[in-house]
Amino acid sequence: VYFPSKQALLDALYERAKTETFALLMVGDAADLPLKARLRRMWMNMLDARLQNPAQMVFMEQYASSEFMSEHNRALSARMAGVFNALLEAGQRDETLKTVPLPLLIGSIMGSLHEAARLIAADVLPDDEQTRTAAFVLCWDALKA
Repeated sequence: VYFPSKQALLDALYERAKTETFALLMVGDAADLPLKARLRRMWMNMLDARLQNPAQMVFMEQYASSEFMSEHNRALSARMAGVFNALLEAGQRDETLKTVPLPLLIGSIMGSLHEAARLIAADVLPDDEQTRTAAFVLCWDALKA
């Protein structure tokens, strides 16, 4: 496959990575599940994605915070984040989640994911159900109202 520029290559790589990661995030999600169960499923899916594709995750984070990110990919990211944001906002409206600015909730979730994945990948913690559950419970306890 030929790309006319480095920018076009980066844009295509990000779009593919973001689309694949979003699909993984949503595996097993169902709107009729309670909020905690939905967040747990998404959190575990994202942990899996971080552990299985660490280079892809780093690329997406670096690209998204760079001046190279295209407007098309900014819009793509915003649409995908909108699904997750809507879930968090619904949790705030029904007083299940803390009513703090949404970026703080997202930062808490992403920070717990990043650190849990880092500790598991470094073999500081085992990659087992007990570790994953404990990490999610800590995250949930920080979010719940």
